[in-house]
Amino acid sequence: MKKPFFIQLFLIIVLTNFSTVTAQVITGSAPGAGVPAENDPYANFFQKWTPMMQKLFQEVNNNKDYIEYNIGPDVGSAYVNEDFIPGKVYYGNEKLGEVYYRYNAYNNEIELKKTNLPEEKEIALIKDEKIILKANDVQLKFCNFYTLKNSFESGYLNLIYTGNNYSVYERININYSEGKPAANSMVNPIPSKFTNYVSHFIQIDGDERIKEIPTKKNKFVNIFHASHANEIKNYIKSENLNLKNRDNILKIINKIDTYDL
Repeated sequence: MKKPFFIQLFLIIVLTNFSTVTAQVITGSAPGAGVPAENDPYANFFQKWTPMMQKLFQEVNNNKDYIEYNIGPDVGSAYVNEDFIPGKVYYGNEKLGEVYYRYNAYNNEIELKKTNLPEEKEIALIKDEKIILKANDVQLKFCNFYTLKNSFESGYLNLIYTGNNYSVYERININYSEGKPAANSMVNPIPSKFTNYVSHFIQIDGDERIKEIPTKKNKFVNIFHASHANEIKNYIKSENLNLKNRDNILKIINKIDTYDL
């Protein structure tokens, strides 16, 4: 499917010129300083952020804005990958360009840079189901999904398995807990903390719904056709498989997907 024309055009412009434009901002006054805004080709990009641009990129949220006071260093990180690493942006199957990215799972945001230069300001990728960020072992896509509590949510999922009948995704959700000052001189303060939670989701061929995979054996078995229930239970038991473990989940799904039960 062809992407909307404004997405194609704007991303080409941004991915071609972004590092040059950013350098102009970092080293001094804004692009076109001394030039009337109506004659400055970058004026809207840096000052007005027109609706068209807002549909493509978002301002990066500051993950420190929610901290009300500082009690020692934070434990953990809001990022899955702290450093910017190489990746490629696709719209469906069509490659848009190569970027550097880091994934802020706390803010549910992918931050992009054209180069890996520290002075370049990052931008945030729009949350669009057709846009995919690919790296060595990553295929991040913004999806709608159902949790175990049957709550309908949206967020980035990493595609980790594609088979004949099933696709499996991994979600890394990072929560933040505020630190607490020491109640008295006899106890230490509690530092602010980021905590990672990993869950897995499955999509069955022919069904648009993406559902969280249960970690309890009986509920896990109910995902699949009833005729395979006993075989799946026996396989999990004989292999001593933990349904909270990513490799174990993929082992089971692959076994079911190839009808080797």
